[in-house]
Amino acid sequence: METPKGVFSAGWVVNCTGPRAAFLGRMAEVPIPLCFHKGTAFVSEPVPPVIRGPVCGGGFLMKGEGLAPPRRQIGFATVQTSHGSILIAQSTEQCPSDDKSVNMPSLALVARRFLQHYPQLRELQILRAWAAVTTYTRDDLPVFGFSRDASNLFTVAGFKGAFTLAPAVGQLTRDALEGSMDPDYLPCSPDRCADEREAVCV
Repeated sequence: METPKGVFSAGWVVNCTGPRAAFLGRMAEVPIPLCFHKGTAFVSEPVPPVIRGPVCGGGFLMKGEGLAPPRRQIGFATVQTSHGSILIAQSTEQCPSDDKSVNMPSLALVARRFLQHYPQLRELQILRAWAAVTTYTRDDLPVFGFSRDASNLFTVAGFKGAFTLAPAVGQLTRDALEGSMDPDYLPCSPDRCADEREAVCV
């Protein structure tokens, strides 16, 4: 692999670069047609324990139906950290691959959804908000595995989520590289994308 900092050799290369995975795939002539959306969330001041474990709306776990106009979905997911801050998520909106702007009207809708579940926290102070771009595919399957066009390039992309999925996806990737590929992920091979050069996300 040639980089601005030199040439590096490896038995395999893992392309797990989120929104940039399609760009790196093109460099290796492995098409990875990805769509992009950003999740906007915020975190609160520390408060005494009130939320026991992660709480997630069922829609977050269901097969997607695309983002209908106005191309924004307001979901519900929350967890309280060990030091008391509460993560509140999320608005999901289609976006360009580099758009990390925070949409305040979307945050207001997320807050409203959160308070439907936890009205006793209406005085909670919010410390910061952010947006992160994640990827998905038109068929709702991630792109996961080696490609016949670049046999030592392992692609990990299009899982829709970010930090909530990262530990599990990291474990799956390690197992696959060590020869224990979960057969449930065989349909996620990059080879299914061979005839698609660009995603059309509508």
